Amino acid sequence: MSLLKNVSVRYDDDFDSNGYDEDLFEDPELFSLLEQILSEVFQVEDEESTEALCGNAIYFLEDEQSIRRIEKSEQNKLDEGSSNVEDLDNLLIEATDYFKNPNYSHTTEDDQGTDYLTCFIQLYSGVTFNGNGEMISKWKSIDHKVQIELRELLLPELLINKIEQSGIKWTELVRVMIYGPGLEKLVGSRFYEVDESKELVLLSDEFPNILLAIPNFENALDSEESIFDFTEREINEGIPFGIIPDFGRVTLGHWEWTHIRLQEIQEEEMEERALKTIEKEERFRVQEMNDFINKYKDAKDFIKGLNNKVIDPVEVYSLSLEKLNNILFVTEKLNFRLSESSHYYQIKALYTKSKVSHISTQATQALSIIEKINKGDHVDFHLISMATMEDIFAILWSGTGIKIHSSKKEHYFTLKDSLLRMRANKARDSKK
Repeated sequence: MSLLKNVSVRYDDDFDSNGYDEDLFEDPELFSLLEQILSEVFQVEDEESTEALCGNAIYFLEDEQSIRRIEKSEQNKLDEGSSNVEDLDNLLIEATDYFKNPNYSHTTEDDQGTDYLTCFIQLYSGVTFNGNGEMISKWKSIDHKVQIELRELLLPELLINKIEQSGIKWTELVRVMIYGPGLEKLVGSRFYEVDESKELVLLSDEFPNILLAIPNFENALDSEESIFDFTEREINEGIPFGIIPDFGRVTLGHWEWTHIRLQEIQEEEMEERALKTIEKEERFRVQEMNDFINKYKDAKDFIKGLNNKVIDPVEVYSLSLEKLNNILFVTEKLNFRLSESSHYYQIKALYTKSKVSHISTQATQALSIIEKINKGDHVDFHLISMATMEDIFAILWSGTGIKIHSSKKEHYFTLKDSLLRMRANKARDSKK
């Protein structure tokens, strides 16, 4: 590939070639010289050269432990403080607590220009007397309500039709009370005392069983468009047409500072989510550390007892396979040594014997496959299940001396490739 493929030369109308023949520019040796100059002086690299690729351009070169730690951190960020997706019990508790007081998130589907009203339905339940001794009708609310738009009140027949569609026939025995801040546009609003019932007014004399609740002045005020929302809408509508709304400096200042504060709130929320993620990761780390300490506490106490001659070495023979394994792990991996080497070798021999006995009785199918491979018998590797494959490598990596003979090492790698492929497929299916 020529290094001059992106080089273009432009000449003015009065370009003077100074006597040079244009054929010189077609000379291959001249082009080769120019390529060398570009390469050495301007450090131009051939785009098809693989030498330009370096570092982590293709491969992520971290070790497996670092990759798992990064994956775990990313998973915690996705969870955003909630429990793991597999922890169904805690997820149910968190979901129940959330929906008691959910955080509303606005979506583009919300219609900001529509006022919705809630209609509570009541049925006739007899009569009573008011404070003036007059007999009036009693009404009982039922667990039934419908939602309408404010404009539907202009045609009450639409409301009646919607009530009848819900299963209640509209008669003189039915009454509907309508609530919502949007009613302020029709009947105004007023101040209410604490625990004072809403004042009801008739929609019209023609429909005496349709009552409107006069909204609280404060609630109606909250439902109105704010100065910022009005300014934001006017500016956004004017931008496509190059129109700058004629607002005062105070209004524009309010709009600008509100935007700044909204950006700060967004950054604060992002920081809070990041802190929650860090807090959760730290909580998991501390929990894992505590679990690790508790898991091997008994093994350390047993080793201390042997070293201080408080525990009789004979008690080693009464330990379970799990506890023997923990003792060996503490001595070999955590450098928590036994003072008497004879104690260590006894524990090692007892663990190996117990492990072999466990394998012989519990993992018979896996052990049989290993024996067939060592004998040279035919084995259908593609028919081995993942559980059996896991048992096979648990035996091979158990340190009990059960191995696949070196002359059959190709079978070992075939089994290992199958196990890794099965694990990858299982991990992929679990993410779907």
